[in-house]
Amino acid sequence: MPSLNKTQRLKLNLWEPTDRPMRNDFNSDNILIDTVVGEHTNNSNIHLSAEEKAYLQKPVAVMNYTGNGESSRSFTLSEKAKLVIVFAHGKPAISADKVYFALGYTGLGALSGVNVAESGMEFTVSQFADSQGNTISLNENGTGYRVVMLR
Repeated sequence: MPSLNKTQRLKLNLWEPTDRPMRNDFNSDNILIDTVVGEHTNNSNIHLSAEEKAYLQKPVAVMNYTGNGESSRSFTLSEKAKLVIVFAHGKPAISADKVYFALGYTGLGALSGVNVAESGMEFTVSQFADSQGNTISLNENGTGYRVVMLR
């Protein structure tokens, strides 16, 4: 027979030395434990997926490249990036007539010279004159660039 004493949260049996538990009493407790623990471990709202855990371990990647003067240049990534930020080493983000900084986001197309592919596995930088007469300089020959990628 089930115990009259129960645990506070799950209401499992708390046996007294004089109780005479039956197999069904143990089975009921085991089913309750399995149900509660199973619901908890399967709850994706409170547990991280493998992809989310990987993201937390390495949310940012950084790389460098030296500009080759071409009007556009593509890079293939070893890991998916959602946001790509590009800036020139030792240059202001914006000067009188040149822009050495831009960012791109997966799926948004080109934003001021950086285009991140829908897959997030490739991005392209460009050099061009914008509508205000500034030169977007993300591949200037001999200039070093840093790329920060957020996964």
